Amino acid sequence: MLDLYLANPISRRQFVLQRFVALTGVLVVLGLVPWLLVSLFNASLDMGVPAANVAAASLGLLLIGVCFGTLALAVSSVVGRRSVVLATTGAIAAGTYVLRVVGDLVGGLGFLRWLSPFHYYLGGDPLREGFDVAYLIVLMLIPAAMLAFAVIQFERRDVST
Repeated sequence: MLDLYLANPISRRQFVLQRFVALTGVLVVLGLVPWLLVSLFNASLDMGVPAANVAAASLGLLLIGVCFGTLALAVSSVVGRRSVVLATTGAIAAGTYVLRVVGDLVGGLGFLRWLSPFHYYLGGDPLREGFDVAYLIVLMLIPAAMLAFAVIQFERRDVST
């Protein structure tokens, strides 16, 4: 299937960037669903969570989705096999979640939580505290770095094998 896409008059860089834009677009639409639902339930059930805090949690959820989606894009730029991409991305997602949990529960291993994107999503407690700009910036820098890696790797990759 990749041969068909690359037969079009677009560069490999454009191909990867268009994939990233499509991924982000789908995640934005999917990210609107929990934001709308929580906002509606918050108002109708008088939960008392400020709208800005719901927006902060929803933005963090969107950004962590972009992190792992871009990770899948980066892995696919190297490997190109769907099963390997899904297994690798799933294993890294689960592993980084475990790092956050272990870092929170075991006193001497607290440094491990800083290696997990989940810490930057949940560590600032967005539903209680609202936006944590520094954590959100980290959640934006992770996919930016992985996207740059994906572009470089895909431009070098031999897709004939």
